[in-house]
Amino acid sequence: MEVNKLERHRNSTQTFIPLSQNPFLVVVGEAEIVGNETDGLDPAQLEAFISNGSQGITLSAGIWHCSPLPIGGSINFVILHRSPNVDLDAQLVSLKDGAEIFFDLK
Repeated sequence: MEVNKLERHRNSTQTFIPLSQNPFLVVVGEAEIVGNETDGLDPAQLEAFISNGSQGITLSAGIWHCSPLPIGGSINFVILHRSPNVDLDAQLVSLKDGAEIFFDLK
């Protein structure tokens, strides 16, 4: 799979609650928050996790992520995100060459 864009919320958590039982993939990575920059983001440190579709996830403030990706079907989510100013809280970054993450679905 290829990840081209990531986002993070500097000052708030974000929760994804699945509305179906379809499994999904979550790609995350940590980086030190330095001002408004993306210093410290290393695509090689990204990790992927699989939810069975009945588990929600909460991402801590500052965690780089892409939107949860459905595995073998579609899925809808309720997303909980509270921030006094979403424009100042959210950071987006495009990865120049993309980042490949390989995993084994067992």
